[in-house]
Amino acid sequence: MKLFFFSLILSLNSLAKSDFAAPFSAVHTANCLEAPFNESESKIELEKTLQAGDDKLVHAGFKFEHETMISSNFFRTLISEEILKKLSTHESFEQRIRDAKSCEDSTCALTILFDSKENLTRTYYLISNFSLNVSPYANRDADLLETSDLDTIIVATRLIPKHMLPIWDNKRVAKHIKTGIGYYATFMIYANASIDLYTPWFKELSDDGKSYSIFHEFSHNLSYMMNMTDSSAWHALSKWQDTPNGWRYDKTKFVSEYAGSAPSEDAAESIVAYRINPELLKDISIQKYNFIRDYIFLGEEFDNVNKCGKTPVLSYMLKALRTNTSEEVSSGALKRCQNEFKATLLSSNDYVKFEDCMKTSLAKEIILASKYPHFLDAKGALLSRLNVSPKINARALKDNLTKAYHEISSYLLAKAKSEKTRDCSSTITSFSDQNEKYLGQGKYGFTWDLRSHCYKNSKTMKKKGLQEILKSYLENLYHELLKKV
Repeated sequence: MKLFFFSLILSLNSLAKSDFAAPFSAVHTANCLEAPFNESESKIELEKTLQAGDDKLVHAGFKFEHETMISSNFFRTLISEEILKKLSTHESFEQRIRDAKSCEDSTCALTILFDSKENLTRTYYLISNFSLNVSPYANRDADLLETSDLDTIIVATRLIPKHMLPIWDNKRVAKHIKTGIGYYATFMIYANASIDLYTPWFKELSDDGKSYSIFHEFSHNLSYMMNMTDSSAWHALSKWQDTPNGWRYDKTKFVSEYAGSAPSEDAAESIVAYRINPELLKDISIQKYNFIRDYIFLGEEFDNVNKCGKTPVLSYMLKALRTNTSEEVSSGALKRCQNEFKATLLSSNDYVKFEDCMKTSLAKEIILASKYPHFLDAKGALLSRLNVSPKINARALKDNLTKAYHEISSYLLAKAKSEKTRDCSSTITSFSDQNEKYLGQGKYGFTWDLRSHCYKNSKTMKKKGLQEILKSYLENLYHELLKKV
């Protein structure tokens, strides 16, 4: 019979060292732990959040007269009207919710709903520092967590370096309200990466085991930031191959038995090992160690206390993204944005779209040219850390702008030469329709702006025709763009 750690299989007969990426006790002994939970300080912060004010709060059947915007928002984060309504008929919650609704302020109501000030303080700490929401009134099919269980979750959060926050946005952490879920004939499910906690998590694990399993599930979430489950670069490190007969792999490259069940479990277990048992991961695969060091923890290492808090990869990437780009990189980005670039030469209204495209494309080109090209797979919280707006090389932009201007002018002026009608509205509409394919996504802005230019210069239109109007319009737009370079 095996225990399924939703990510880790443990043998009931003999817990071999290879069953785990690290001893459970390593959650307390790992290097570079963040500061421990300070209950007194958190209580003070909670009191500040819930202090009385002049705002009214009407939410989910509660009515309070003396709240603040901060206390009201906190209350709404923890209480969903739909979920509270469902729980109000549940035997474990019915009386508690009824008692809470007799309160005159949110402090009283929340203290009753969470069973104690101690639980509410821990709930506040997790949501305010990590955006982890343990409220059963905000999460479907959830029950109240006890103080000791909240403490095991807090222990796991100490393994998350501050520079990686925020990782989540109101992330669910839930004790499943139905008892007995998680027990099966041949295995037990403790938890999953959605951070649903099942009955075996509470009955079968020590406090350290609970903290370990929580960090394992955190590690799944960290791996998603680099899309490691689908990453060809990560797959190659263990020679993962998805075949009709299941996964094939190199068995010598795993830090624990269950890491070999799928690339996602390999990723999670390897991240756990990197954080709390780095020497094991180094021995198993220095390539995996280096990948996680660079792409998950941004260069921070935990094998030596002198390395705590140092993120050389993040520093390198931010410097690269903030430095003026080369002509080659800028030209590469311009190729990615050629449609937006063309549109901005047809209408000033499309310049913002061009700028947005260039920000993204420049970052991609810089990442590709850097030491860490796999950051192209970054998403979510990790991507936000690299969300710097690089500066395009002015010479490259000017050269490409001039070249594109001459090409567009030559093409459109040649087309306009044969246009005989001289009505600003119908002539320009007809001209745009005839050249719709060439104008592409810039057609609408071009038509609108050219009409406006024509109306302002109606005498020129009547005297010299569309070609002259078009020529002056494109010239004006080109020179305006040059000023922005």
